[in-house]
Amino acid sequence: MLKEQGGNSEMVISAVFCEPFTAADAIKALNQVGFEDSDIDLVGLLAGSLPNLTWLCREVGVPLEQALYYQTCFEDGGVLLIVRAQQLARKKTALTVLKQQGGIFPPTILDQFSKSFPE
Repeated sequence: MLKEQGGNSEMVISAVFCEPFTAADAIKALNQVGFEDSDIDLVGLLAGSLPNLTWLCREVGVPLEQALYYQTCFEDGGVLLIVRAQQLARKKTALTVLKQQGGIFPPTILDQFSKSFPE
């Protein structure tokens, strides 16, 4: 997921992973390319009732249609990985790493990526 935040040009990049171990591998890969743990959030559920991700996604800058997509994935047992980046190159790096690690994106996200970062 890509979204500019206010005037500080922070961008939120997010993806769903089918299980937490794959998400942990993605976090490790993000750390290896220089992202700090404070730049990364992982949302998952070990037990109990499923929360509504729409509010959380809205708070971090995820558009509603993408939040609804993530909610469906979350209900199917996925975990949501959220990365914050400030610089254009870091934004592209985060999305590339998430793609390489098997992150699942809403259908429109790759189109947005292509438009935001033309080859």
